[in-house]
Amino acid sequence: MAALSIATGPLAPARADGCPDVQLIFARGTAEPPGLGVAGDALLAALQPALGSRSVDAYAVNYPASYNFLQTADGANDARDHIAEMADQCPATKLVLGGFSQGAAAVSMLAGVPPLGERIGNFGSAPALDPGLA
Repeated sequence: MAALSIATGPLAPARADGCPDVQLIFARGTAEPPGLGVAGDALLAALQPALGSRSVDAYAVNYPASYNFLQTADGANDARDHIAEMADQCPATKLVLGGFSQGAAAVSMLAGVPPLGERIGNFGSAPALDPGLA
């Protein structure tokens, strides 16, 4: 499982504008049904009490999570687009980005790190996350 935090703005509360204080963006593993997946559900359940009174919600990355691993880039693209949307609409919301199995590969693509490094190059990889969003 991979997880990282992306700060999109100052520590000001996000609740006033209808945005959560914290949002988990999670890409499920291969062959899991749509949603956060087992690991994503567990991470969300662990985050909620750790965040105290801060509001938290989750976004399930929309991608096939199939055995066609070239579609992993679809997950990276969906997560990238959602991060950009959140940065625009909810700039004070703190984002936690994670993934399990194939979802972890999709998340690593956002950092510009192909799942197998130089062994396979960048074939199938989504472009790195715009530095202005990180």
